[in-house]
Amino acid sequence: MKRIAAIILENDKGELLFYLRDNKPGIPFPQHWDFFGGHVEVGEKPEEALKREVKEELNYDLKDFKFFREFGPIIDNIVTGFSPEDLKGLADNIVSILTTFKEMTQPEVLDTMQNAIKAFNSMETDTVPSYSVWKLMREMNSPEMKKALGYGITFMKNVSKDVKVEG
Repeated sequence: MKRIAAIILENDKGELLFYLRDNKPGIPFPQHWDFFGGHVEVGEKPEEALKREVKEELNYDLKDFKFFREFGPIIDNIVTGFSPEDLKGLADNIVSILTTFKEMTQPEVLDTMQNAIKAFNSMETDTVPSYSVWKLMREMNSPEMKKALGYGITFMKNVSKDVKVEG
């Protein structure tokens, strides 16, 4: 397995620098946006490869940067586990995917999901009672159900705001 070192370059304004790969037959992911970097040579650390590759590609000496993590096995699984069409779709939608992931991992969303998991795990599914329509109506007046209904209705309204129904 070849090891690759890549770097995300960000300026003081929070702008990221990528490059558009050549459109040459035979190279991986031609005509796609990519990070700067390249192969890690035998005996070389990823941090050293990053410095060398950025010097070769941009004629810039990397001095102050944070090495995050080596992702070789993850990238290998992605590349070998998906078809070229899937990878193109992923590349075309990566910003939307990462934005969604970022929003899903905000503390308030994680807390809500954790509460839902705890509530589900604490339920005794074998002892869930049957409800008649009349018992259901009485339960709907409880403060807990009113709040749950409020959450559910607000959620459904917010989800459907941007939905365009074509008819």
